[in-house]
Amino acid sequence: TFLNFIITHALKACANMEDLQRGSTIRRLISSCIKDDYYISASLIHLYMQCGDITNAQLLFDTTTKKNIINIFLKGYIKNNQPNKAIDLFNEIKNPNEIIINLLFNACAQQKNH
Repeated sequence: TFLNFIITHALKACANMEDLQRGSTIRRLISSCIKDDYYISASLIHLYMQCGDITNAQLLFDTTTKKNIINIFLKGYIKNNQPNKAIDLFNEIKNPNEIIINLLFNACAQQKNH
């Protein structure tokens, strides 16, 4: 719906500004929409990872029905200097695509710098 489109873009703006407080306020206001909307769930997970809130990102991921947003987690782990978690997650993926393999290379490079 158009409302979901607006919510998704508002959450992306919060993620870009790393404004976890506003993003959390939006989540509270729309809690009934989250479970069934892939884009809202993905935007919220991206927001949490951008802001370093890996715990809430994981909780939301665990409750979503669509698990094809692993690249968000890989990017988030890399952004939050957790390359080992990114590599562990990569090892769980059965058929990684080019984007996921590229993220693995980023995690390996980051791990080497630690």
